[in-house]
Amino acid sequence: MTDAESIRVFRESVRGKSGHLSPAAVKRAVDWHVRQHRVGRRFEAEAVELAGQFDAQAEAMSQTPSKGRASTELTNTPVSEYTGSEWVRVFTPRIEAERKQVWGTPSAPWVPGEGEKALAWLLAEEERGREVLGIPEGEFQNAESAEIRARVAEMYEPLSRATGCDVSLHLRGRYIELIHEAGGKWWPMQVEAFGSAALSRLGRVCDEIHEVTGFLTRDVTAWLMFDVTPEFHRADFETRYAHAVTDRDGGVVHATTVTVTFRTPDVTLDDLRQVREVVERLWEGRDAPTETKDRRLTWRDNTLLRAWREAGGPGSGSEFWDGVRHRWRELAVADSDPERTPLPPASGESCRRYFYRLQKKLAAMHHMEEVDNAKA
Repeated sequence: MTDAESIRVFRESVRGKSGHLSPAAVKRAVDWHVRQHRVGRRFEAEAVELAGQFDAQAEAMSQTPSKGRASTELTNTPVSEYTGSEWVRVFTPRIEAERKQVWGTPSAPWVPGEGEKALAWLLAEEERGREVLGIPEGEFQNAESAEIRARVAEMYEPLSRATGCDVSLHLRGRYIELIHEAGGKWWPMQVEAFGSAALSRLGRVCDEIHEVTGFLTRDVTAWLMFDVTPEFHRADFETRYAHAVTDRDGGVVHATTVTVTFRTPDVTLDDLRQVREVVERLWEGRDAPTETKDRRLTWRDNTLLRAWREAGGPGSGSEFWDGVRHRWRELAVADSDPERTPLPPASGESCRRYFYRLQKKLAAMHHMEEVDNAKA
């Protein structure tokens, strides 16, 4: 049997024994075994076990996206297959060169089953780096850096006056992101580089490759340490939470945004439908309703909210809600568009009940803090 035939038989056999696992996890496990020349019947059980490990990791990470980011498995295409394999081919020499600089060999220092050894090395390097800089455990700076930062801070105001620009000092730390198993579950973890030249080097290459390819930084870590090549994701999502102070008393409003980044040009309508589902999930607040129709305001909802504000809301009592209904009717007559601004219900009490049912929809809109507070 030729090598190509042996690999084909190995792939089919492992796939047949891993029907309960995701195809992506099985592919990663088989690819790793092929690269390590561990192909054959005696390695099939090992490959299935590794695929199960990858599947469990993916499930854990889907529930705890890194730095507000999440990826989705859009349907694989020839373009995405080519793009992912090309990124691996292009960056393999860089990965091997970095390994040689750090560990003295272009080969991965550990195999996937040696996660505890790899973690022990990372933590030892972190501790050694802290000792080099004199940064105690749990702290982020030493006395010398605190003194320098204080001196630099004294120049912020005069430099700002001289330039007309906002001036600040931003320290961006280097981290090694990975996931490790503890208590039978997989958890995200960050190891701080600090004074370790080795960890700083690894953190830099992970960040650089992530920015260009979209490979998750923890996947690049696994590539460096275990030779597990990263998965290529056709779309990434980033959730951001912003806030702004509205007055001197410290009133704050909040807003949520979701940014979608496509990494291949072959976007189809089916892709957009799946993206929509992911965006809706990311947009939901903790207490937000799950029904799509309950997350969208209607023109009727919008008219009530406008009437409520113009009537002096928040407020309470039958007189206030009669005023809301009266203002609603005025808005409807002035607009003369029954679809855009429909007529109000028959009573102020109906407006009140409608308003409090509407709070469920507003729960997913963080910037509607004024309305949320009206319930108190």
